[in-house]
Amino acid sequence: MARKRNDPPMSLADALRRRMGEEMTQDDAAAELGVAQSQVGRWLNGTSLPSPANYPALMEFLDISENEIALMVHRSRRLTTPQRLDAIEGRLDQIEEALGIAGG
Repeated sequence: MARKRNDPPMSLADALRRRMGEEMTQDDAAAELGVAQSQVGRWLNGTSLPSPANYPALMEFLDISENEIALMVHRSRRLTTPQRLDAIEGRLDQIEEALGIAGG
């Protein structure tokens, strides 16, 4: 089933990238959000997630509701947990083995 136009993206990073497009820099986004550029960078690469204090600015920046930002952060957290990464790595090892590809 196709995602509806107003549905939240899968992760905060996806939403930020879509909102920023090709023209907006991390510095521009940081200025609009009232945070440091490095914080925007960490949100984009998934190494950190915003605190609830950042939600109002993100809701305005992304034009989403409180429920949508909460869901987006939850999905982002779920996608970046070490256990999830370990599971993905294990599955990739199985696929490589099945295909006869040496892991690297």
